[in-house]
Amino acid sequence: MDTRFSIEIISERLRASMALIGRLAIASIFLLTACEGSATNTPSPTETNGNICIRQGGPPMTTFTSADIAVTQGPGRKLIALVFASQSDALLMIVDDAPSLTHDQIQVEIDIDPANGVDWNKAIEAWALCRRGSRVDLVEASIKGGINIGATCNTLDPTNDFRSGCTNTQTMLLDRSTTDEIWLRKPGFWGLWTDVAAFDSTIWQALGGRSVRFVWRVD
Repeated sequence: MDTRFSIEIISERLRASMALIGRLAIASIFLLTACEGSATNTPSPTETNGNICIRQGGPPMTTFTSADIAVTQGPGRKLIALVFASQSDALLMIVDDAPSLTHDQIQVEIDIDPANGVDWNKAIEAWALCRRGSRVDLVEASIKGGINIGATCNTLDPTNDFRSGCTNTQTMLLDRSTTDEIWLRKPGFWGLWTDVAAFDSTIWQALGGRSVRFVWRVD
């Protein structure tokens, strides 16, 4: 199926959010689940180290291209916009140097942006290839106090390190020996958790040895 689209069809709320992100010296904009942009989707089956995974349903696996890797592995902080076109979700991915990590490790943190209307929990799961076996790890972000409880949240900007001051965040340390893919998830209909996007084993070429914070800015 041809999933190309124009960024002009993105919702007004998403466009406003991306305009704000765009003022933050964005390194790249990845238009995921679309043919436009740099990160690309891998159709079934996918292969990792000679192992084949046949998938049915769910979001397609996203693969980091060599151009993406050149950005994410460059020295210094990188601000990258992730746009999930099929569901109008958008995240700010903040990639930082992490001298204490090896290239076989990734530090992953998740956060949300309540000041931009994202106040439901979000999660990232780490799995082996094909989601086989047990989940390797999970991090989840939430607003302090819970839904419909008042909280004072800051607008994200460089002066507060893109932290609202009103969320609970979690961090996990991934290891290449146990993790092949990561899955971004959120509550859907009736609060049931659903998959929004997934990244394949090219996370190791793109993010190995780096600290990565995913801030969910539009849902």
